[in-house]
Amino acid sequence: MPNAAVIFFSHRAETYDPERTPRTLTKGYAEIVARRIASAIDAPTFQVIPERDYSRDHDACMSQARKDKEEGVFPELLYDMDPIDFKSILLVYPNWFGSCPMPVFTYLSHHSFEGKRVIPVCVHDGKGIGQTEKHLKAALPGARLLKGISTRGKDFPSKETELLSLVREALAAPLPEE
Repeated sequence: MPNAAVIFFSHRAETYDPERTPRTLTKGYAEIVARRIASAIDAPTFQVIPERDYSRDHDACMSQARKDKEEGVFPELLYDMDPIDFKSILLVYPNWFGSCPMPVFTYLSHHSFEGKRVIPVCVHDGKGIGQTEKHLKAALPGARLLKGISTRGKDFPSKETELLSLVREALAAPLPEE
């Protein structure tokens, strides 16, 4: 496999299925997907963790996430890892309000992705990839942003083979022209 790393943001807490039935996750869906991808392609992982974690209560978490997005808040991160040594980055994140969570944008703003292959992997609850590709393109000047891959979190176990095939194809594909 190419020289790749898996960078992810995930939130483990209360979540709702589309019928609004609450469930508590010990691992967020994005983390499950990220760690499975990393294992399949033998890549290191790095988790983006904000200094101030979001609430474990779903509604409070989403309220704070929406406020951060609307106010353009870039939460401070607990620690950082520079992706300088990697040619390809698989960026795994949940779809929060049609975009990436703000801690992802904090992480991206701290580093140059110039010339790197960036493969977005969006984990969602049924709303798809949203505007994340558009927002990532703006946040990653000079990066070689590939078409995003998305999976519904709760459906990932049955879609794992398909998703890993898409990841391998993306890693093997020629880089897009600027």
